[in-house]
Amino acid sequence: MTRGTFLRAAPRVAGALSVLSVCIWAVFLALNDFSEGDVPSAISNTVGYAAFSTVGLLILSRDARNRIGWICTVIGLSAILTFAAEEYARFAYVTTDAGVPFREAVASLALWPWGPSTVLPITLLPLHFPSGRLLSGRWRALAMLTTATTAAFIVAAALL
Repeated sequence: MTRGTFLRAAPRVAGALSVLSVCIWAVFLALNDFSEGDVPSAISNTVGYAAFSTVGLLILSRDARNRIGWICTVIGLSAILTFAAEEYARFAYVTTDAGVPFREAVASLALWPWGPSTVLPITLLPLHFPSGRLLSGRWRALAMLTTATTAAFIVAAALL
């Protein structure tokens, strides 16, 4: 895929990721029993992280090269994926124990996506704000270290 093709397809990819986030959010709300009194927390977390996906979509629809848009999209998608996987695992193991499909796989999936949704807003997002580029070349080492550490965390959590 050439760079020009990627830049033309980027808004559609971001849109698809945002739609995926909304669909996963709907699954999360459908599976959540809200019996533990966590309604405000659950809704504020999911709406807050869904806002990241929306902001990412809006930024990428205007400029596909802006890293803030991609960072926001990844933050929103990973958080929503974590919430939905946790809720599915809770449904599969606690609410019902009757042969829910893929419960082991989804339960293990709930362990690793929270890393990007926690690390990226406090590291890469401020480094690339407001233009989508690093403020200077001196920050490149920190951005690369953060990216490598987050990727290593994801791989380690996925393998455990």
